[in-house]
Amino acid sequence: MPSIIERLETAEGQLAHVSTGLARLKRGGDDIERARRLIIRAAVCKMLAAKQGQGGRPLEVAQKLYAGDGRLLKILSRMSSMTAFRAQVEPAMSTVPNWAGELADAGTVGMVQVLTPQSAYASLAARGLQVRLSGKVKVPIFAGSNSVMGFVTEGSPIPIGDLSLQGAPIQPHKIASISAYTAEIAKWSAPPLENVVRQTMQRDFTVAVDAALLSDAPAQAGAPAGLLYGAVQAPPTAGTGGGASNLAGDITSLLAALGDNLIDPVLICAPAEAARISIWAPQLSLPVLVSAQCPAYRLIALDSAQFASGEGPLIVDAGKDATLHMEDTAPLPIVDAAGVTASPVRSLWQTDSLALRAIGFISWRMRGPVAYIDGVNW
Repeated sequence: MPSIIERLETAEGQLAHVSTGLARLKRGGDDIERARRLIIRAAVCKMLAAKQGQGGRPLEVAQKLYAGDGRLLKILSRMSSMTAFRAQVEPAMSTVPNWAGELADAGTVGMVQVLTPQSAYASLAARGLQVRLSGKVKVPIFAGSNSVMGFVTEGSPIPIGDLSLQGAPIQPHKIASISAYTAEIAKWSAPPLENVVRQTMQRDFTVAVDAALLSDAPAQAGAPAGLLYGAVQAPPTAGTGGGASNLAGDITSLLAALGDNLIDPVLICAPAEAARISIWAPQLSLPVLVSAQCPAYRLIALDSAQFASGEGPLIVDAGKDATLHMEDTAPLPIVDAAGVTASPVRSLWQTDSLALRAIGFISWRMRGPVAYIDGVNW
């Protein structure tokens, strides 16, 4: 049996571990900002290296522009030490040590949370269950439970509840974007170019992820199901008592549709609805998540504790010799099997342009009900 001294030493070590963890959580915002800066700067270095042609390397660009950014130099140095690929600029691969891990640890904060902190997905992912995507994994879903948690007297046996769980599959889905820039943009100084790349990546990921997340589309081979697929639609409050009264009625209806045993209920709406909520219910205790991809006059409610999500590595690459179909909705092969050419097509080399490609892996699954109201009147 451990002595009192040994037990005190063990307790001291555990307290030190907890203290370290709390300190890391406290400075989490700074860590996220550093990760965001690393991703954007790595993309900038890849773009400028692509502009230089065969002799350009992201590490060489970083040594000139960001000589004081040790972590960025370390990451790009490890990439440069890998076997050369047959490409103009070597891509950031998920197999490169500490590439995705250094930029955004999927176990604590995902790449979409880093890039788009204001999106509905990023806010839900931070509150819900996070899993590490490694092929198809399963997340637990309550299939039924008999909770018997209660008080017992000293020495009495503790009752055992009947808890039923089932595994729901969640698998990675690729999310990708290509943005084209003229070479003149690359001639700007580094800070303005950083801002352009940051705004582009944040826009692309926010629009794509939130639009899919807040849709009513069923699960497909290339994308997870939207939150509103199979959701409960409640009618808007028909009373004439005014904004605050109607808002209270809508929230009450939505929470009732979600059922009992809610852990962390949240509301999701568009910016205009969020502004009106802040006016009519300034003391509202429920978190309000805002997304421009949520339709106007719609209010969504769910238990964020039942939201499971995962993100994989982010791969960023750049080039100047590609030919692109400049289509943002349904891009086609440049030339299909029948010989039909896509239109409009841009040659990056001919137009002295650059392209930045970002590929990530993401998935989510809702483990509980979702309710929403269309046509809110407040």
